Amino acid sequence: MADEAIGVGAVRRVFGHADACRHEHLVPFHAHRLGKQIKAEVDEMMQNVIAESQISLRRVTSARETLQSALPAIEAARADLQQNRRRWESFALIEGDIAEGQTPTTVLDQLLDSQERLTAAELVYTQAELELKTAEIALQRSMGTLLIHQNVNFQSSYQGDVPHLDIHQSPR
Repeated sequence: MADEAIGVGAVRRVFGHADACRHEHLVPFHAHRLGKQIKAEVDEMMQNVIAESQISLRRVTSARETLQSALPAIEAARADLQQNRRRWESFALIEGDIAEGQTPTTVLDQLLDSQERLTAAELVYTQAELELKTAEIALQRSMGTLLIHQNVNFQSSYQGDVPHLDIHQSPR
């Protein structure tokens, strides 16, 4: 019965009401065809949602791994910076440096290089944090849980004959 109702509606949309009466014998054919088309579209949508979720999950995992590996790089860059800073501050006291070919310019260059390495390591960490948050939001969106995680509520109503959607985010 449901196939016939869907089929008659589909035939009427395709052929118009007057022609639908003349083509009622085609209703089962069109209902079956429409059902297959709808199933194919739903299957395609599901495959897309699954693929988006898998991609987002891989991005989350990759960003977490990048964050974990960036921390030791930041610590190493900080240690290098501290060592070069102490060297720069005590350069005048160490006479052996000049004998080894170290000049104030080379020591300063090393200090600046170590500052650049620290900045680069912190940038990698910050970019990984951004990627992690972006990937988490994409994952929540693909799973259909983004609004729940962001405490977004909505209520539909009518203002006269016009539908209205009230959306607000609750404080955490």
